[in-house]
Amino acid sequence: MVNQSEKSRKVIFISTTESDYSRSGNYFNYIKYNNQFNFSIFQLKGSKLNVIKQLFIINRNLFSINDIYFIMSPSHYLILFLRVLSRNKIILDAGWPLSDATARKEKNIFSGSFSYIKSFTIDLIAFHLSSKIIVESKRQKKHVESTFYISAKKLEVVYTGFNELNYNNSENIYSCKLGNLCFCTTNKSQFRLFFRGKYNEESGLRLLAKISNEINLSEDYKLIVLAYGLKTNLNFSPHVTVVTDFLKINEMAHLYNESELVFGQLSENDRLKRTIPHKAFESAYFSKAYLSPKTASLNEIFDFTSEIIELQEISENGLIERIQECRLNRGNIKVIGNNMNRKYNQLLNQKLLGQEVCRIIRNA
Repeated sequence: MVNQSEKSRKVIFISTTESDYSRSGNYFNYIKYNNQFNFSIFQLKGSKLNVIKQLFIINRNLFSINDIYFIMSPSHYLILFLRVLSRNKIILDAGWPLSDATARKEKNIFSGSFSYIKSFTIDLIAFHLSSKIIVESKRQKKHVESTFYISAKKLEVVYTGFNELNYNNSENIYSCKLGNLCFCTTNKSQFRLFFRGKYNEESGLRLLAKISNEINLSEDYKLIVLAYGLKTNLNFSPHVTVVTDFLKINEMAHLYNESELVFGQLSENDRLKRTIPHKAFESAYFSKAYLSPKTASLNEIFDFTSEIIELQEISENGLIERIQECRLNRGNIKVIGNNMNRKYNQLLNQKLLGQEVCRIIRNA
């Protein structure tokens, strides 16, 4: 609840996306549903010029010097304009640098494309102009500190988590409403595998497509791949269900609930050393065993012997062997999924992460 000392101080949440999008949406929903702070929220749309006009109006009409801006991920560039207009404190929920998505060779902007140089410059300026920066992991904190020369005192770590309130407030959906996009027709003996994520080099979808033609999917396994917007033909086995449509959170949750093994990012990528995929938190929330190569960022939270199934060899043979081992030990992987959920409830639930963000706002 808002206490007396906070009534006169407003927190202005600003985003270029929907208010419940990505990691910032998790924290904002907690604050909104629990009446934390006197706040307003604005979603800015249109051209850069229109965004500047909207920022000018917000700053002119709503702010006193004690109020705080909270820039929601991934809206880093807003800070470049906002700092010109205001001397108020600005908290950036960055999560990660924008340049991570476009980097070719890290820590060397001259080896990258124009888009990388542009995003690196936005990161650099936004980080230095922010009063506080929230990032997704301890490894990410070290990376931002050393790459962009940011003081460690300015950086805070809050894990991404899962938007439980969005899920709990959504309409319940039964498997029959999803038609073929579910495990409802799966034979009881079939081992249910689920992949969710975008198609990019770090996802490992090409590797998954290759092995789908080598294991007995028709009898032993049921694999559903949820890859929104996938346009590339990766030659999955005809027995794989590939979903490219956008699914609502409750529809996606049904696929998690019905699965037995969830795939993480099936590749070696330097960014994965410091980022934690959203689906790791989703798997933990739904108590599902998560198969992933061991990374330093995941290892900050989860134990790779009892809470995550480690993919020790990122290859066709390595992945096939691990899947087969999991199928033969279904009871054990269920225990691992439950262990992951226990860790989630101890450290990563929406209430705990939301409270941590509230602490950062209060201390800004």
